Amino acid sequence: EKQQECVRCHADCASCEGPGFDDCDVCRNSKAVRYNGECLAHCPMNAYYDKTINECRANFSFSVFTLCLFPSDSTCVKECPVGYYAEDKDERVCERCHFSCKSCVGSHSVQCTTCKPGFFRQGSSCVETCSESHFGNTITMVCEHCDPSCSQCWGHGNRKCLSCRGDYLYLSHWGQCLKSCPPNYYHDSWSKNCHRCHPTCKTCSGKENMSWLISVICCCFFPTVFLYDTHQTDRMETAILLVDRKLSYKNLRTCIRTCLLLWP
Repeated sequence: EKQQECVRCHADCASCEGPGFDDCDVCRNSKAVRYNGECLAHCPMNAYYDKTINECRANFSFSVFTLCLFPSDSTCVKECPVGYYAEDKDERVCERCHFSCKSCVGSHSVQCTTCKPGFFRQGSSCVETCSESHFGNTITMVCEHCDPSCSQCWGHGNRKCLSCRGDYLYLSHWGQCLKSCPPNYYHDSWSKNCHRCHPTCKTCSGKENMSWLISVICCCFFPTVFLYDTHQTDRMETAILLVDRKLSYKNLRTCIRTCLLLWP
């Protein structure tokens, strides 16, 4: 009578039907996949991974599985997962989207269909910062148009401008872009901003070559601001700063002399 003998399984097998490397019933490594009794790191080219039984199957039907996630783990799927797109329908390969896209139709940043968190949708692109004349709506996460007068803005409407288009002037106090400055403001031609006049001024000009006019107008309409104590230098210097920080002490003296001649 023939004696029966127990033989050790192959090192790759947790259980087996024989001693060979392709006799495994269960793989020792939990991350391995089984194909024809062999424990492999991933399925071979001519096979797909069946998650239900943790095995590779050969000769699969494309009528059931039409796309393959390749080459990461050779898993075949009915459609590419989120973050991937079908690169070539003939080769049936899923490729990763651009890093800014949550879903896409191609690998480029302008082929996104939805965006990852932290990105705004602008057309078919996903961007961290919206382009000029647009702002990022943090509720819809979509880039939306600014008011036509704004080149940059932080929201809807004509009082949320950050900078202006073309020949508009910027009134930062109101966040507006205007065709001309309102009363009590002057136009700074260098910065294209509207700045508030000094409180002592009835009218003012922001042009640099007309700074002396600001002083003349101010001291003529409000002479007591400058003439209440002309003998104390520190007060005179304070008055200089109140009118225009660019004025010199000599200019102010000229202004005062002019006012004394003009004042009735």
